[in-house]
This record gives sequence, C-alpha cells and structure tokens, in this order.
Amino acid sequence: MVAVQTVGGEIEPHAYWDEAQALAAKKVPSEFWLDVDTEIYTEVPNVNLPAGNAMFSRQRRGGPCLGVVLWRGSTIYPFIFPSEADALAAVHVDHEYG
Repeated sequence: MVAVQTVGGEIEPHAYWDEAQALAAKKVPSEFWLDVDTEIYTEVPNVNLPAGNAMFSRQRRGGPCLGVVLWRGSTIYPFIFPSEADALAAVHVDHEYG
C-alpha cells in the first residue's frame, strides 16, 4: 500500500497499490519519479514480539533504517523508535505492565 502526503503534511484519504500507481495518479511525469521523496515502511519479522504486534522499519528509498514503527493490533504507537531493539523493549514493557 502507498499513501500520499501533501505538501501541507496531510495524508490523502485514499491509498494506492504501488508507487507507480500513486505517481501516475498525481500526474508526475515518469522521468521525475526517482526525484520524488519516498519513505518505505517494511514489516520486520521478529519472533520475540508478543502476538498481535508488528514492527515496521522506516527508510527512504534505498537508504538505511530511519526508525521503527510499532503496531499493536488496532493502534500504532505515536512515535518512531530509533531502532528495532528500542521498539522491542517498549512493546515488552507495555505487554508486561499494560
């Protein structure tokens, strides 16, 4: 899934199947596609996550990990963790005490 963020910082209400579909819908000429700032969130499998939780790595297209987002069933944690280890520690504290 691809979400589009406006220049004003808002996420548009509809999603696209892939980056090409989103860029074509926005009428961005294909020769400029590589210039579009793109962030990718990829699920990070981790056997140490409690059931019902998922971890996603945030990165720019082709770049290093910029942080980790945690998803807990119906909610997303309100901030980005600096590393997988930090995210994993937080989810275990929540699971233990929450």
